[in-house]
Amino acid sequence: MPPRPAIAGVQAALRAATPSTWRATASPATSLISRYSIATTTQATSSSSGPVPVPPESPNYIKIHEPPQSSEPRLPPIRGHVPVPRQVFTSRDGNRPRRVSPGYVSTIKPKTARQVAGKRPRSYQEAQRWELAETRRKALTEGLQGLWDRKITHDKYERRHSLRRARNNQAAASRPERPDEVLTSSSIGAHVLVTEVPLDPNRFEDAEKAKLAHDGKQAVKADARRDALCQMYMAAGKFIVDEDELEARIHSVFGDNQREAAESIWNLHGEPPTLGAEAANVHYNVSDIRRKDSNRTLLRQKAVAEALTGGKL
Repeated sequence: MPPRPAIAGVQAALRAATPSTWRATASPATSLISRYSIATTTQATSSSSGPVPVPPESPNYIKIHEPPQSSEPRLPPIRGHVPVPRQVFTSRDGNRPRRVSPGYVSTIKPKTARQVAGKRPRSYQEAQRWELAETRRKALTEGLQGLWDRKITHDKYERRHSLRRARNNQAAASRPERPDEVLTSSSIGAHVLVTEVPLDPNRFEDAEKAKLAHDGKQAVKADARRDALCQMYMAAGKFIVDEDELEARIHSVFGDNQREAAESIWNLHGEPPTLGAEAANVHYNVSDIRRKDSNRTLLRQKAVAEALTGGKL
């Protein structure tokens, strides 16, 4: 809302006004207020046409100079859609494409038979058409030649710019460290930078030792496997392999008649040992077995038999 006019200004306008002025205008105060309103409206209109203020939430509220991040030139934004440029000169044409050859325009825009024969045009309109066609041929020739020259210039610039950028990158990669980088970098020992793993001078001897140890382990496993096979072979004599043996074993353990008492497990294997007997056996198994000559002879004979047969008994 615009501010109100000052009262002193309104009174001065009323004093300076004459009756003729009163008759000409409705009221001096009204004219003063209207002039003030017009000036205020004009000022507001002129101020609104100025730059639009940037709100604080906009990223452009604080101007920050952006460092160059790329060596490529930043082109201004283009409004609308730009058509895809045609490839006028293809790579298969070679160094001298056919579009800039001397006879290309004459081939695609040939002259009429009367022009080739050297005859005069039959009318003024035909002469005008011949002149316009010749102008178009000339413009096409100059345009193609200009495009070719611009392409050569652009390729030279791109090649030169690429080589210069490659040289700059190579120089930056191979340059020595600056003094400030050397003085502020962390200390790294020289032995840490050596990543080469030296060869062990005793690697062949260690390999032979490892091979012998492996062969020994494999021999122990083979002996244990052979002993287990021999034990299974010796125990195979008690295996039940047919129905007759199974029936006889069932009859001996359970009996044919349920009322008839079957053979007791105590009769087959004896009474189970008591705790006292187990404790006495622990005392005598360690000493008496070694003291008796019969047990010592039995163990010796068993060891000899296993050595002769090559398996466990």
